[in-house]
Amino acid sequence: MERTNRSKILNLLKSHCLLLSILVGVVLGCIIGILCHDLVQNSEDPSPRRLAMYIKFPGELFIRMLKLIVIPLITSSIIVALNDIDIKSAGRLGKRTMIYYITTTIPSAILGLILATIIKPGTGVNEENKASGNIERDSVDSFLDLLRYGMI
Repeated sequence: MERTNRSKILNLLKSHCLLLSILVGVVLGCIIGILCHDLVQNSEDPSPRRLAMYIKFPGELFIRMLKLIVIPLITSSIIVALNDIDIKSAGRLGKRTMIYYITTTIPSAILGLILATIIKPGTGVNEENKASGNIERDSVDSFLDLLRYGMI
């Protein structure tokens, strides 16, 4: 009886190995990030910040590559979907899309302008505090920035 339960559990773990690996990675990443956040932010020495930048680099690169893939994938999917419907339906869909776009963009732009006028972001920021967050850069930083920001 115990052997069958153990084999069922092992089969379940084998069939969902990728899901479990992702969940373990997310949980470990959250724990490490929470534990290291105070160490990096409260340190006067720039070396923990530099180390955090090096650790963060592969993740930023991965997210940028995903962003690079998403827009062409969505565009090609829309083109293929529009190719499969008739012209009359495509016209109606285009009209609805434009109406939706206009009715969401205009109010959000107005709301953004109103909130920016009320909140006035950036006021009260001390110039000395902005300058104190700068880290001296070397050739490795420049190379990583070239990889990080040069693709997009």
